[in-house]
Amino acid sequence: MNDQVKPPIGLKPRWLVDMDRTVEILAAMQRYVPVGLPVPEEWIDELNDLLYRQRERAAELDAQP
Repeated sequence: MNDQVKPPIGLKPRWLVDMDRTVEILAAMQRYVPVGLPVPEEWIDELNDLLYRQRERAAELDAQP
């Protein structure tokens, strides 16, 4: 019998949350545009922030030996 206690499940990594959110924002934009609704500026700002973080993360990974 194994008496070891497993640790609780933690959080999703930030990069994965960011990727999921990016996909959600883009999908929402694709629903708004065809019906003539303006894309909220907040979505565009958040998308820009997410893409910036993803570029920074990719640059950090490229710089690793």
